[in-house]
Amino acid sequence: MITSGTIYLFSLALVVAFFHLLTKKFENLKVVPVYIAIFIFSILLSYFGVFSNNEKILSIYKLTTTNIIPAIFFLLFLKFSFTEMLEYIKSDILKIESTKIGCACEIGAKRYWFLLILSLIISFISQVLAYKLNFLNHTLVVIIISSFFGWLASHTILKEINGSKEIAITMFYILVALFGSQLLRMANF
Repeated sequence: MITSGTIYLFSLALVVAFFHLLTKKFENLKVVPVYIAIFIFSILLSYFGVFSNNEKILSIYKLTTTNIIPAIFFLLFLKFSFTEMLEYIKSDILKIESTKIGCACEIGAKRYWFLLILSLIISFISQVLAYKLNFLNHTLVVIIISSFFGWLASHTILKEINGSKEIAITMFYILVALFGSQLLRMANF
């Protein structure tokens, strides 16, 4: 049983990497979207008691989800354009086009760490500003602020840096794994 918050998070990152590599290696496994496989596997890990139901794990869950949700929105809006958005809406909106995850080996270490750190800084700033603004739902305000920062940054040279979508997808997959791992606890099963 995993009791450490750090090992819990690392284990979920390994689940994400495993399913990414599995679908990359075996094309016929793409019948089930990667995020569904990650979600179900994380639920199963939780169901079979792989993760302890302790304060350390709950704390790392809350901390990670609180910080990566706004980071995802910032990174996605960094590449924002109205024409791409319209094309995306015309296509299957529930389908995630790429299962490619963000890897420093593919994006480049400097770009990878720059985008990752920048997105987390924007996440932090968005959360601080949301506390100051204190209207509507706090999480919604954080998402709006981080999306706005992403949209602003999309009008700068930052838009030209490749890898933001892949890092956002990686964060999304980790978020899915986190939700799956805590679903039974939240539903009181």
